[in-house]
Amino acid sequence: MVARKAKQEQESEAGAKGARRRLYHDYKTGQRPPEGMSSEVAARFARAYIEPTLANLRAAPIVELGAGEGWTVAALRSMGFSSCRGVDSSPSEVERAHAAGNAVELADGLETLRKCAPGSLGAVVAIDVLEHLTLSEVVEWCEQVARCLRDDGRFVFRVPNGAGLFGGAIRHGDLTHLLAFTPSSAQQLLAATGLRELSIIPCRPIVHSALSAVRAAIWRGVELVLLLADAAESGEFRGSVHTRNLLVVAQKP
Repeated sequence: MVARKAKQEQESEAGAKGARRRLYHDYKTGQRPPEGMSSEVAARFARAYIEPTLANLRAAPIVELGAGEGWTVAALRSMGFSSCRGVDSSPSEVERAHAAGNAVELADGLETLRKCAPGSLGAVVAIDVLEHLTLSEVVEWCEQVARCLRDDGRFVFRVPNGAGLFGGAIRHGDLTHLLAFTPSSAQQLLAATGLRELSIIPCRPIVHSALSAVRAAIWRGVELVLLLADAAESGEFRGSVHTRNLLVVAQKP
């Protein structure tokens, strides 16, 4: 009975991995944004959220895991991060990255980390990646990041916010998403894997035009209402984060 159950679990795990491989092989086909928008959005996000966290690491080796078409890598390189490169396990994404002239290698993120010497990286970036991993995988990835980072290195990652107003739309909007996070669960992950939280940042609308400024102002009002609603329900002002995504910045203790 035990042996049969173990076999069934192995077959189920193998089937899940096979399904994930098929989905990743041509990842996001049919869901892609309008031509040119991907690079623009990535550049805005990199300027607003990633560059400030890595300001003192421009000459340091930086690896982006799950880099996709490489637009974040390209944006960081344009900002002076000269040793930034990306890896991605999706052949179709890497093919598009190469067509765009972006520095992305076809490689598994975990294997890339395992091959890095201890303390050899200035930063690891993972935008919309950790939610695709199982719990055991995300723990191992973070442990490997901690091993690879130098003492002043940073781990910067964006994940779906399970406590966000529309967090469920991100968590369940992709069949390959397995996890969502909250500020407390992100802190729990970092503490368990040898990393120290520096900041957890709500990913609010980025102001780059008159319309986006209106969006940002409306969202600030929504946040105030949600803060009051949370305080009414819980009995305390906890400063909860309600954006769809969280940006987590971590360092070695």
